[in-house]
Amino acid sequence: MQPEQATFLLHAVALPWLKVEHPLTRKVIEAVPLDKGDYRPNPNSRPAFELAWHIASAENRFLDGVASGEFNYGGSTPPETVRNSADVAK
Repeated sequence: MQPEQATFLLHAVALPWLKVEHPLTRKVIEAVPLDKGDYRPNPNSRPAFELAWHIASAENRFLDGVASGEFNYGGSTPPETVRNSADVAK
C-alpha cells in the first residue's frame, strides 16, 4: 500500500467509522453494572468485565496494528488502575 492510499483509507474509512463506533462501544461498556463485572451467563463464558476490557483493548490493538504494520493477536491485561467497567470506558 502506498502512503497516499493509506491516507485515503484513514480519512475516508477508518476515522469516520471510529467516530460512529467509539461512542456506541462506550455506551455498551458503561452499561455493565459496576457490581456485576464478574457476571457470566454461562460458566464457560468470560466475565462481563473481561469482555468489556477485551472490546476496548481490541480497538486500540487494531489501530496500533494499522499504524505500525504489525498486529498483536494476544490479549492484554488491564492496568491495575482499571478495576471496573467505568474505568474501561474512560
